[in-house]
Amino acid sequence: MIEDHSPRRLWSETAASLEKIPLGIHLATVVEFSRHLGLGVLDVDGRRYPFHCVAITDGSREVDVGSLVCVRLVASTGGSYQAAEVMKI
Repeated sequence: MIEDHSPRRLWSETAASLEKIPLGIHLATVVEFSRHLGLGVLDVDGRRYPFHCVAITDGSREVDVGSLVCVRLVASTGGSYQAAEVMKI
């Protein structure tokens, strides 16, 4: 089986469902972002969460890898979490 290394993979993972994270605003680092797919991955305290470019609050639909952002984590499909708002700092 070929391992999927794209940002899409996090939407199908359910390991986050076992985590007891506080929902709300968190400081995060952008660790992956594909302008082509419009998908990215954020690191929040060593845990990774996906986001879609429409969640970027300034309307640009782009963010640089390595950027610090504030994010609001929310429950997602399959019992996992995702960033619903990505605010550039």
